[in-house]
Amino acid sequence: MESVINRGGNGGWMNHPAHWEDTVKRVLAASAAMLLVMVLFAPVGIAEKPHRAPSQVINISELKYVRVLLYLDDLNYEWGSVNLTENTTALCVTVGVCSAHGIALNYSMSQYGAYITSLFGVAAPQDFSWWWELLVWNHTTRSWQEAPKGASDLWLTGLESICWCPNSSAPPVQSPYGDSAWSSFRGDPTNSGCSVLRSPKRETGVGSWDFGNGPIDSTPAYADGKIFVSTGGIYNWNTMKYSQPPHLYSYSISGYKKINWSAETTAAGWQVSSPAVRNGIVYIGTSDGKVMAFSEYNGSRLWTFDTGPSPTGVTSSPVALPSGTYVAAGDGLLYALSPEGKPLWNFSLGGPAYMTTPASSGPRLYAGSDAGVISCIATNGTLMWNRSLEGKIRASPALSGATLIVISTIYDGWLAVRSAIYAFSADTGKQLWNASIDASTSSPAIGDGRIFVGTNSGIVAFDLKGARLWSYPTLGPVQCSPVYCDDAIYYGTNTQNGTFYCLDVEAAPFERWDFTPEPRQYLFSSPIIVYSRAYFCSDNGNMYNGGTPIGPLINFTVEMPERCVEGRDARVWVSLTNVGELPAFNLNVTVWIDRGTFFEEYWALNPVIIARLDPGQNTSVLFNATLKPGTNRLEIYISAPAVDYDHSKGQIFVERAPVQRQTPVEPVYISILILAGSVSVISLILRRRSGWKPNEKK
Repeated sequence: MESVINRGGNGGWMNHPAHWEDTVKRVLAASAAMLLVMVLFAPVGIAEKPHRAPSQVINISELKYVRVLLYLDDLNYEWGSVNLTENTTALCVTVGVCSAHGIALNYSMSQYGAYITSLFGVAAPQDFSWWWELLVWNHTTRSWQEAPKGASDLWLTGLESICWCPNSSAPPVQSPYGDSAWSSFRGDPTNSGCSVLRSPKRETGVGSWDFGNGPIDSTPAYADGKIFVSTGGIYNWNTMKYSQPPHLYSYSISGYKKINWSAETTAAGWQVSSPAVRNGIVYIGTSDGKVMAFSEYNGSRLWTFDTGPSPTGVTSSPVALPSGTYVAAGDGLLYALSPEGKPLWNFSLGGPAYMTTPASSGPRLYAGSDAGVISCIATNGTLMWNRSLEGKIRASPALSGATLIVISTIYDGWLAVRSAIYAFSADTGKQLWNASIDASTSSPAIGDGRIFVGTNSGIVAFDLKGARLWSYPTLGPVQCSPVYCDDAIYYGTNTQNGTFYCLDVEAAPFERWDFTPEPRQYLFSSPIIVYSRAYFCSDNGNMYNGGTPIGPLINFTVEMPERCVEGRDARVWVSLTNVGELPAFNLNVTVWIDRGTFFEEYWALNPVIIARLDPGQNTSVLFNATLKPGTNRLEIYISAPAVDYDHSKGQIFVERAPVQRQTPVEPVYISILILAGSVSVISLILRRRSGWKPNEKK
C-alpha cells in the first residue's frame, strides 16, 4: 500500500502515524540527553586520587648484546662484543669473539658440556691444577662471579657480560664499564704511558676541582668510574709541622662528580708517589717510608707496611700485579708484598730508588736506582740480569714488546745536566742502541712504534730502532711524564707557572690546544687519559680535565608541566641521545624533588637504569610523580660510568584541589519535572494533529 505524504503548509512534517512515533522518540531522547548534561555538569568537587607510588616506563631499542672478556693476565686480555638476534649460549658467544679477534681457542665437548682446553695458545694442565673458568658480571656487587652453569648450558638473553680467566688467579680488575683503566702511574704495568682509547681532537673544555689539601705532585689513577688523587697536605713552615696532613681522595667522575671518601696518609716531605689500584685495593707510598693500602670502596685503611729508613721514603709508585704488589723504596730495596701487606721477599737495587717505578711484563720486573743500575728480577725475587749505566735512573723504565727503554741522567746536585736513552732486550739485557738527549726527569711514553721523551728543552721522538724522528721545542722544561693517545702527546711545562699542552704528532708536530691553570703554579703531576679526556693536577691543589670527549657523550632534554593539580600525576619526560662515538653503559636517570630550603624536604623517585645507549641512539624515560601542593623543584640527574655527568633543573607549581562537595539534588528534581512536562505537551500536540479528540471512541 502506498504511503500518502502531505507536504502542505506544515513545513514538510510527515503526518503518517509511524513518523509521529519516530518524532516522539527523538524528542524524548533529546530531553534525556538534556537531563544527563544537567546532572553531569552540576557543581561537584574533585575527588582526591589515592597516592600512587612513582612508576617508570622506559622505551629503548631491542638491541641485545653480550660483552666478553678473554683474560690471561693484566698484560694479555681482550674485550669483545656480540650482538644477539636470539638466545644463545656462552660457548657460542665465546667462539664468535675469538673468531672475530683472531684469538686461538680450543675446546672439547663431553656429556658434561663444553670444556675450554686452550685460550691465547695457553693450555690448561692435564692435572687440573688450574683451568679456564667462566665468570659472569654481577651488576649489583660490581664484581665477577663464578657462572651458575657451564658455557654450553648458560643461555644468554643479551646485556650480560662474561669472562674467561685462569681460576688460579684472582678475578680480573677489568670491568664491563670500561675496557681500559688507568690504574697505575703510567697506565699499566709496562709503564708505556699510552692510552688505547681515542683522544680529544676537538676544542677543549676544561673543568676543575679543588681538593683544598695542598699541592698535588703525584699522578692520579683511575678505576671503576673513580679517580684516586694523593695530595701533599698543607705544611706550616713556621712551626715545621703539617696544619693539614696529606690525604688520599676517591673522586667520582662518572656519577655525581663528588668526593666519595678521603683518607689521611703520612709524610715527611713532598708526596710524589702515585696510587695504584687492583681488585678493590688502592696502594700508595709515602715520603716517610710507608706503603699503605685502602679499600677502594669506603677508604678504610687495610694495612701499613714500613720500609727501611731513608731520607726520601717511598717516592716511586707501587706496581700491583696478580703475583703481588711491588714497591721500590728509598732504602735501596725492592719489596714484594701480599694483598694482606705481608712481605714476600726483598731485593737490593744497589742504590736508593727515587721516583723511578718498576715496569713489569709477565713473570719479570724491571727496576732502576740512583746507582745507575737497571735490574731484571723474576717475580719470585731472583735476579735475571742487570746493567750499569752512567748517571742516575730516576725515570721509570718502559716496555714495548721485547724492548726495554731506560733513561739515565747526570746530576749536579739536584740539577739535571744531561741524559741518555737506552734500549735493551727485555729477555737478555743486551743493549740494542742508545742516544744522547737533553737533560730529562721525565719517563718515556711509547705508542704506535714511537718513543716520546720530555726534556728541559722540549719533546723528542725516536722510533723503536733508535732513529731520532723530530724534536719540538717548548716554552719551559717538561718535568712531568708525557702521555701518548691517538697521535697526540699530552704534557705540562714549567717556567714560573705550569701550562698544559696537547701536541698533535700524526705527522709534523703541532699544538692542538693549551691550558694554563689559575692560580698559576708548577705542574709536576703527569696526565692520564680516561675516556678521551685528559686529567692532570697542579701544585695549586686542583685537578683539571681537558678535551671534549669523543667517547660516550649524553645529551638530554626534559619536558614537564608548569602547573599541576593536587592528586594528579605530573608526567616528566626525559629524552636521552648518545652524541658520542662510543656506547654508554648503565645510564642512571634519577629525579630529585625538593620542596624545602637546602633540601630540608626532598625525596627521589626510583631511578631508571638504561643498560646501553649506542652512538646516535636515543631513548625516553617517563616519570609519573604525585606531588605535594606548592612549588616543587625537580632536578634530573644523568650518570654513568665513563660518561660526562650532567643534570637539569625545573619546577612545577601544584594547586590545591577544590573542597569536596556532594552533588545537589535540586537540579536533578527540576530536570525530571521538565522532562515529564515536555513529554505530556508533545503527546497532546501530536494527538491533535492526528485528529484525535479526548471523548472520541474508535
